[in-house]
Amino acid sequence: MDARRLALRDLEGSAQFYFRQGLAESTHHTYSAGMRHFTTFCVTYAVLTPFPVSEQLLCYFVTYLADEKLSYQIIKTYLSAVRDAHITLGFRIPEWRIACLASKGSKLGYGGC
Repeated sequence: MDARRLALRDLEGSAQFYFRQGLAESTHHTYSAGMRHFTTFCVTYAVLTPFPVSEQLLCYFVTYLADEKLSYQIIKTYLSAVRDAHITLGFRIPEWRIACLASKGSKLGYGGC
């Protein structure tokens, strides 16, 4: 069993490589912009440990982006960037239903959560 666990762990590098290859270069560029905004948000609001990202923190991030007058489409893309980083760091795939509703609220002009 330990040998099997070691073998699976050895696949991690390849799995990450294939995961990254699944995104277009333009998507990487856009996600980088989203992560810069997320980092700025975390620094501005003194979020010392942003990962794993809680749904509440993501709602605040959506609100921050909406208050910056970013479009619904950009907010949605930046949420995808944070989700991508979350997965890349090895955390389980989040559902973040409330944050998605908040981003839809920003589309309607409600400003988030």
